[in-house]
Amino acid sequence: MENTTLTRLRKYARRAKDKLTLHGISEHNYYEPFNYDAVPLRTPSTQIRPLKLFPASKYSDPLRCQLFTVTFSRAPRYRALSYVWGDGTKTHSLCIVNENQTPPTRKRARSGSPERHPQIPITSSLNTALRHLRSLPTIDPDAIPIIIWIDQICINQLDNNEKSHQDEVMDALGGLAREWAETVEKVLGGGHEWTGHVHEFMRQYWWTEEEKGPGQEVQNLFERTLRTVIKLQDKNRLKKWYTRAWFTRIWTIQEFCLCEDTVFVCGRKIADHSAVGVAVRLINFIFLDWDLDVESLQSQTRPELVRLREDQLKMKVLEGSLVELLDCRDIKLMSPRELTLLPLMKLLYVLIGSDEYEGNEEAQGPQATRYRDRVYGLLGLAADAGRLGIKPDYSATTTITKVLTDTARAFVLNGGTLNGNGTLEVLSYAQFPKLQAEEMEPRDGFFSSPCSSEGELEGELQELPSWVPDWRPGLLPSYYVIENRKAGDERIPLFTPCGRDSRVEVIPTESPYVLGLRGFLVDMIEECSEHVWSDQTLEENDYGGVAEYFDALERLCRLSRQKQEQKQQSRRIYETTVRQQEALFRVAVGDRMFVMEEGYQRLTSQMVQVFDEWLEGCRLKAEAKVEASSSLLASDGHDHDHHQHHRQKKRQKKEEEEEEEQEQEQEEWLDDAGLAAELAMTLDQMNNKRPYLTEKGYLGMAQSHAQPGDVVVVFMGAEIAYVLRPVGAKEDDTYTFVGEAYCDGVVDGEILLTEQKSEFFLV
Repeated sequence: MENTTLTRLRKYARRAKDKLTLHGISEHNYYEPFNYDAVPLRTPSTQIRPLKLFPASKYSDPLRCQLFTVTFSRAPRYRALSYVWGDGTKTHSLCIVNENQTPPTRKRARSGSPERHPQIPITSSLNTALRHLRSLPTIDPDAIPIIIWIDQICINQLDNNEKSHQDEVMDALGGLAREWAETVEKVLGGGHEWTGHVHEFMRQYWWTEEEKGPGQEVQNLFERTLRTVIKLQDKNRLKKWYTRAWFTRIWTIQEFCLCEDTVFVCGRKIADHSAVGVAVRLINFIFLDWDLDVESLQSQTRPELVRLREDQLKMKVLEGSLVELLDCRDIKLMSPRELTLLPLMKLLYVLIGSDEYEGNEEAQGPQATRYRDRVYGLLGLAADAGRLGIKPDYSATTTITKVLTDTARAFVLNGGTLNGNGTLEVLSYAQFPKLQAEEMEPRDGFFSSPCSSEGELEGELQELPSWVPDWRPGLLPSYYVIENRKAGDERIPLFTPCGRDSRVEVIPTESPYVLGLRGFLVDMIEECSEHVWSDQTLEENDYGGVAEYFDALERLCRLSRQKQEQKQQSRRIYETTVRQQEALFRVAVGDRMFVMEEGYQRLTSQMVQVFDEWLEGCRLKAEAKVEASSSLLASDGHDHDHHQHHRQKKRQKKEEEEEEEQEQEQEEWLDDAGLAAELAMTLDQMNNKRPYLTEKGYLGMAQSHAQPGDVVVVFMGAEIAYVLRPVGAKEDDTYTFVGEAYCDGVVDGEILLTEQKSEFFLV
């Protein structure tokens, strides 16, 4: 019995020792959690808690540091560390040796053992980062010990009030680091071999450029760089680097953009942020610039470049958030007042969405351990954060639904780009279906979808009001682009359905989840086309699909004309027959297109004529394909002899030659009619929308889930129409939001002449 008990005690002791070792704690130390009350932030909105990281003789030596508090005005030179938290599991620890820490109350376990110190559990990624940083004297040889600011340590993660205040002053934290520190370390991870190769390439490219100067021996530089990139890509190192988790963290964007001087650290390799930016753009040039004169390259390099670009198309090497990260930094440093919250969220969650995310799990946009950080993680960058009045709130009583609803309402009230007026542009991103509970699963410790972490309820976003965006990755862009102009610049909108001087009119409501707006009821939808426009139609040269889509739209146009002919009222939707005939094309593209060097413009009669010729060409190609298929089937019915296989191969070869000839003709035709090509591409901005017809004969485009019985409205201060779905009795004026829309015949204020202003309450 005595031996059995002794064995159990020894086994228990080994487990305890293993547990301590797992946290980086020596068996001769005694684990005591650090108490943040020893180093309090008495005013979290004006103070910070930096950390002194002490040097060590060996990489494996315990991490020792000291925490202290200081006001912003007296903060010493320090560095801010940005890194990947990972899944949040804290398997290591940091030893705090503060002078003002309460001394231990228990005696040493045995003579000669060191005095214990309080510990702060940390993640594996932070443990690796700190061990590398304290062994890098090249960063700043005079800074011993290193003074550093780390969110995981310098903010009490168990104090929601402190977290909210410190997140709110993140812009000031970055400003301090920019003013007093030469560098801000961005630790991308361990010193993996492939990461080191990429960093070495960037460093070499930068110094080559510095030495020779821009514009000199560009061709030789390109050749050398191309050979390096080929080696990196063949071993899949480039893709691994581009898809590093650090680039996809939502907090990375703010941390990276707030400081002027930044270095990337990986293991013992360091690269300046300028080197990374130049190298990334050079890599993009190699992969994506199809205007590059390939014939000017050396003969042995040409096929390698072609193969490299084919790999990019197949493997999506450059997918991810790295380029967007660099773009945000450029905007913030060059034009900080132009970087407002709504355009920033569009850049990260919308503009890079639909194409890059489809079928690519590695490019899921910015991620965060808490879903509300999709908003809070950008406030430090937004020039209008103060005007919007959005403040970080991590309290358990504040739900994700409230955070996203308050954000949407802030945009409606104060989110406009001109003089702080409200904007209804945010409604275009309240898209369906919204995220469901089964989609809220973590990926590598991050959540690009809502999560149940730290009190955030799984499935909570199902309760979002219909008019509030969930800001998931991959939202479709709006068909109507509202440019973000500089303060004082005059912006002339394309559409003014409620007049040029119209402003958003919000009706106060008892519930913060109900949005009351004034506007005009245009009409009720009577019929929706079965054909929904897809951006894959033109990409796949589906001429038959183009013909069917426009045939269905043309039928709705005929019904609209019949309704107009039957009207007895004095004012019709279309004043002239010509304008009525143009509706087919104006509806299809939302009556606007992008013209190089001039921006978006309304369609002209010349554009409509070219568009008509383009459509006729598509119909002819569709008919030719049908005839070719019919001929092939008829011929197959008579092939019963022993030469059947040979004849079939000849027919297939002939058919392939005819298809190549047709594609060549199409390319030549598009070259001759560049305007038609631009109009065709404009169609894709109506992706996932379908035509509709109202009871009075209005034509337009609405979201694919719109249905008969929905109503078309224009709100005061809006530049486009929207579709709503009535809830309950008609006199209730209560609706759910369906989506943005185009309505032909109301975009120039015509509705003001025929209808009275109404009230709408969106739930």
